[in-house]
Amino acid sequence: MRNNGRNLLVFDSAYTYEMLIERNLESFVTCRDLDGLIDYVWSINPLADAERPYGDPDRYGPPRIERLAHRHTVIEGRMGRTRYLRWLMPLNFVLAQVSLLVTVLRLCRAHEIAIVRAEDPFVNGAYAWLISRIFKKPLMVGVWGNPGAIRRDTGRPLMAKAFRTVRVEEAWEGKVLRAAATVMVQNDDNASYVASRGVSPARIARFSVGNALHGAHWVDPLCRVTGLPDLVALGASGIGTVLCITRLIEEKLPEHAVQAVAELRNVGVECELVFVGDGGMRESLEVLATAAGIGDVVFFAGGRDQEWLARVIPEASAVVVPLAGRALAEVALGAAPVVAYDIDWHSDLVETGSTGELVPFADATAMAGALGRLIEEPARARRLGAGLRDRAMGVMSPAEINREQAAAYERLSAGGW
Repeated sequence: MRNNGRNLLVFDSAYTYEMLIERNLESFVTCRDLDGLIDYVWSINPLADAERPYGDPDRYGPPRIERLAHRHTVIEGRMGRTRYLRWLMPLNFVLAQVSLLVTVLRLCRAHEIAIVRAEDPFVNGAYAWLISRIFKKPLMVGVWGNPGAIRRDTGRPLMAKAFRTVRVEEAWEGKVLRAAATVMVQNDDNASYVASRGVSPARIARFSVGNALHGAHWVDPLCRVTGLPDLVALGASGIGTVLCITRLIEEKLPEHAVQAVAELRNVGVECELVFVGDGGMRESLEVLATAAGIGDVVFFAGGRDQEWLARVIPEASAVVVPLAGRALAEVALGAAPVVAYDIDWHSDLVETGSTGELVPFADATAMAGALGRLIEEPARARRLGAGLRDRAMGVMSPAEINREQAAAYERLSAGGW
């Protein structure tokens, strides 16, 4: 196939190559070629091995290069250039990042890159901004949430290890957003935040998550294989099951799910909680659950593949959503009853009494009350879940999303594709 130079360079730290393969998340990356509009996509993860222990030899070495699909290659930066310098991590980390940068520069010189894209304005934004400046290519930056609201609620920068203070992070974020030719957002809330940082409406493009979802989530829940055996294998009963699909990190507020289920159990509602996802808070959540007297009904599934999720989601009596991105879309397509905090894009899909229950942000007691109603009124819960799926199907058509994103790329390239 002839390459017309419609090549895309993407900096994205959401998933490692290993995660993409193990969890069947390839579509999260392969959707970026827009069914062939883009000739080739290189996805760069500068911090791929950040969660590996210091003693793991895979944490060190030259950049890792993996072919993911016909039009896609993943390049991963290491956290250290050599294991012999693991006791001098700042120097070792800098050497590893320099090695990654050299690899990317060589790639860009060997191939005609049309657009440089970053999935956040922070570390990925720094790399993308630099490459776009060196090669004089248009820069696209994604803001998939509301960083201002999260920083306000936590009092911390989103990337505390890279930016020591909120002020420093905000300053860098503003610099990258001002440099971007296009800022990608998912919804009106994200767009409002970006506009508040001085980005004109003409430079804001909406990129929905629908075309990035695995095909298993589009199957009618009534036609899916039951996920009850998967829940039982964890030790759960599958009765009164509350799912929380999230990274176990502070920004996602997973402890609120524990608090809500504990309140329900204290008033006699039979329910159990299943976390799906990994993160550094797992141990503290186990301690919290034990202290609340519900340690025996809180289960940790860890990271799971998309087929597992597609089976299990329809089995939930309710799904609790403190703060979610792609997971909310997956849950919606699974027609699961949802209780979500009123923050970020949740209200795009969840409307109280119609497609779920939307409760005030960070109000775990309100969340518990809404969960209890869904568990104790299963017919109503099923109706809300069906309404949620209908709404998601109406706004997340992959074909329509591809057309909208293609138009955004065409505008950015000034018709040169």
